[in-house]
Amino acid sequence: MNAGHGLEGRSILVTRPHPWGRSLVDALRARGANPIWIPAITLTETSPARLREAARALQEVDWLVLSSPTSIRILCDCIDSLPEPVSWPRCAVLGEASARILKSRSNQEAALIYDFRGRCGLARQMNLKSEERVLILRSNQEAGPVLADFKRQHARLRELAISEVQCNCDGIRKALGALAGSVDAAVFTSPSGVECFLKAVRAGSDLPPWLLRCCIGCLGSTTAGAVTAAGLQADVVADSPDMPDLIHRMAQWFRQRAMI
Repeated sequence: MNAGHGLEGRSILVTRPHPWGRSLVDALRARGANPIWIPAITLTETSPARLREAARALQEVDWLVLSSPTSIRILCDCIDSLPEPVSWPRCAVLGEASARILKSRSNQEAALIYDFRGRCGLARQMNLKSEERVLILRSNQEAGPVLADFKRQHARLRELAISEVQCNCDGIRKALGALAGSVDAAVFTSPSGVECFLKAVRAGSDLPPWLLRCCIGCLGSTTAGAVTAAGLQADVVADSPDMPDLIHRMAQWFRQRAMI
């Protein structure tokens, strides 16, 4: 094994959906790893009418909560296609990766980036006033503890699902059955991917031993939070949404382990 980059010969499970997982698979292969691409979810946009509804709703609220980079990309694609410009409200995003993508796609600065390490909930971090109106844009499955806590605290709330997530449970079980647990690392890139993958591999309440042993790589703090909440350790967390950062950190992790 080449200690120069730490990934050569490593079997790395990639759970990112099509088509976005392709760049990660190609980059890992270029570093000498053996990527195993098993998408945890399939992801599609909602109807054009729903997307236009979401874009129009921005004009009617004081705050916009964006739950993931995918939601931001879908919304920005819709806004770019509209004949008239859209006025953005203040934006709260879940995680640094979402803030960076919001800035790159729309030139909007996030007014608040939710800190998952903080003790107070999202609504409190936003310092919402009772009369302020809030719109949450999310997928059909993103209703985790952060958003659930938010909904308990704030009444003037509207939610729209702008993407559809479907779990690939059968595909995951079939593909993993042929691997016999020979995985050195698993990469998760979204909370929905974590949820669907673990739904497929859990035996009752128990996680498979191979998953507890391998390195867990996460794209962003939001995904890392979902991994930790599921009872796993997030060994590698990339703060940047860029795949090279994640790959670099994973290579460092393996090099450090080799020195122990």
